[in-house]
Amino acid sequence: MAGGEYGTIFQDGVIRRMTYAPGSSYVFQIDRISEDYGIYGPGSIVRLGNQVLFYSAKGFKRITPGGPTEPIGKERVDRTFFADLDKGNLQLFMGAADPRSNRAFWAYKSTNGTTGLYNKLLCYDGVLDRWFPISMSGEYLLGMSQTGLTLENLDSISSSIDALTSSLDDYATAAIPEIAQFNSAHKLGFFRGDNLEATLETSEQHGDKGERFRVKGFRPITDAATVYGSASYRDTVRDTEAYTDEILVNSRTGRCDINKNTRLSRAKIRIPAATSWTFCAGVEPDIEPEGKQ
Repeated sequence: MAGGEYGTIFQDGVIRRMTYAPGSSYVFQIDRISEDYGIYGPGSIVRLGNQVLFYSAKGFKRITPGGPTEPIGKERVDRTFFADLDKGNLQLFMGAADPRSNRAFWAYKSTNGTTGLYNKLLCYDGVLDRWFPISMSGEYLLGMSQTGLTLENLDSISSSIDALTSSLDDYATAAIPEIAQFNSAHKLGFFRGDNLEATLETSEQHGDKGERFRVKGFRPITDAATVYGSASYRDTVRDTEAYTDEILVNSRTGRCDINKNTRLSRAKIRIPAATSWTFCAGVEPDIEPEGKQ
């Protein structure tokens, strides 16, 4: 079940809505809002603001207050996720909302994951309506608060105020929940470390009327100081994609210079782990046509 303005009951093949009916003999009015699918992973229910997100046998869905179920993963992540999910370990398929953002996280064990641990996170931003994956392993994903400290407890983390690794101001907001997980050593940790390595790719583009074109490079639109770029290439959609060698962004021009003739291509950029950055909006491509060869 999921609460909120309405109660939502999830079963294997149906979803029902509970509406409080004050003064009636039955207290709650129960209406069927879905008949052809229900919940697939019991732990996949996530309350994100006033929305309820979940995974059904027909993919990721969203329920808004008083509204119908809406698909949010169709032709985006549904098929890829279902093919990658270890369906024999659904106890490791669990969802949690980040209390400090508008994002929902689903942890799951893939078909090649380690026994007893999930090894991937699939994340959804409810405001941007965007998906992104994270490589992360652990035992349990949840949103929770850090335990607060009194002045008498400071010796448990440091014997010297000058040697504290965190400001005392940080503990004033410790009661605010945030996303956390238990790792393979059964230890609880919050997602506060250095940035993980990020890989971003554009959609694949083709020349006008099948013409060949030359990829001369692109300029990543990001505030990251260190960026590596490469480009895919193939002549038909039946071919397997190959990539050029990675090129470090030119500190003077801000470009990743590439020289490749192809019919189909996509840009890929990689921002190394521990790099400080706040946005990556895409790339400015530099291409020119080369005729029908």
